[in-house]
Amino acid sequence: MWWPFSKKYPERHPEHANGQVYDYIVIGGGTAGCALTSRLSEDPNVSVLLIERGPANDNFMSRIPIVSSNILRADGGASSWKCEPMKYCDDRQSLAFCGEVMGGGSRINSMVYTRGTAADYDSWAQLGHPDWSYENLLPYFMKSETLLGSQKSDFRGDSGPWITQTFPSHTWAFKAYRVFSDAARALGFLQIDDPNTPDAKVDGIVTVYSTVNERRQRVSTFDAFLPRETALKREKNLTICTNTISSRITFSEEGGIPRTDKVFFKLADSKSDKIYSAKVNREVIVCSGSLGSPQVLMLSGIGPRKHLEELGIKVTHDLPGVGSKLVRCQFSYCVPNRRINRANTSIE
Repeated sequence: MWWPFSKKYPERHPEHANGQVYDYIVIGGGTAGCALTSRLSEDPNVSVLLIERGPANDNFMSRIPIVSSNILRADGGASSWKCEPMKYCDDRQSLAFCGEVMGGGSRINSMVYTRGTAADYDSWAQLGHPDWSYENLLPYFMKSETLLGSQKSDFRGDSGPWITQTFPSHTWAFKAYRVFSDAARALGFLQIDDPNTPDAKVDGIVTVYSTVNERRQRVSTFDAFLPRETALKREKNLTICTNTISSRITFSEEGGIPRTDKVFFKLADSKSDKIYSAKVNREVIVCSGSLGSPQVLMLSGIGPRKHLEELGIKVTHDLPGVGSKLVRCQFSYCVPNRRINRANTSIE
């Protein structure tokens, strides 16, 4: 949040980056993009361009948990797409919501902090890249986090920018939580005190950790890793183009091997067809989410040959897995209700 006499978040029009040369270009300023851009731009001698489809939307309302989680708000930073009909759900089509704002999904989600199971990361390592094992990633999880409260753990951070704490299920507003958890324990479900430890089970009654600070405000990766103060301090080597869509990446040939050369982009939601471009010296990093990342890759000629040729896209690299086998978590909830005649009735 900025005050009337302070500088606003340094959002740039795509014209500002047109024709420029950068060491790194990050496509997508979401959950991963903000953290990665912050890390790369720590070095003042490294130039970074961040391209984000949505705005910074750096305001107080985006930090109020119950307001910012309302993905149906007109200014909430969420966009949605209809999924394909689901065979085993009577061909119904659900909506896939994505964050279209700096911080991405971490600005609109339920603020649940979970790293995933250690076995998943270890399976990545077994596929051929040992650096992705849980043991190797744990120091970075811890470096990024500060866990509030008295509980200490060998697997949780205490000095990172991303603030976490246990969900306030003990308060009066969540009496139903205690009722359900007590019932689940009575049925024999396992109590999992911290799902973010390497030996945590994957099913049971979970103590929820949330990305909320000591003032009970949402802490997205935008707030944690690329806030206004950081972005302003690094203006000389960091350019952030918001409301900007990346249309494709082009490649040059070096010894028969394609190498990223330029990124083309345009102003989002504009009637103008004007296309801008920037050249990259080192790497282009695609952080556009589970829907946007394969889209950018396929528009750049990386994907299943047959599909690209059907669309008239020149094939740079035939990679059948791009855009296929997407699995997104389905979220559903059940709210039991009954008519109550007395206004002071409460759950005990």
